[in-house]
Amino acid sequence: MDESTLIKGQRYLFNYMRKNGEKEQFRASFLGIHHYNNHLGKYYPVIILNKFYHVGWSSPLDTWYMDFNLITKIWTLADILDGKTKLPDDVLHIIDNYL
Repeated sequence: MDESTLIKGQRYLFNYMRKNGEKEQFRASFLGIHHYNNHLGKYYPVIILNKFYHVGWSSPLDTWYMDFNLITKIWTLADILDGKTKLPDDVLHIIDNYL
């Protein structure tokens, strides 16, 4: 997954793998990625999100940080609709930020 294609402030649907192996999805707005080196010299990226929505609960005011390596797929509204609409991608990105 190429983190350089993510747009700050854009809303995405994230697929991720929990540490116990469960697969889940959530929607959130992307704020950025911070790169850490731990005390063992191991590099890992942390994704920063807000306006978090998960089935059953949401957190519109909090900022979330999670290991980027747990993310398995990132979808935009244009990806989800996959050409099933006549609206251009830039219009879908604007709509997606309101959902």
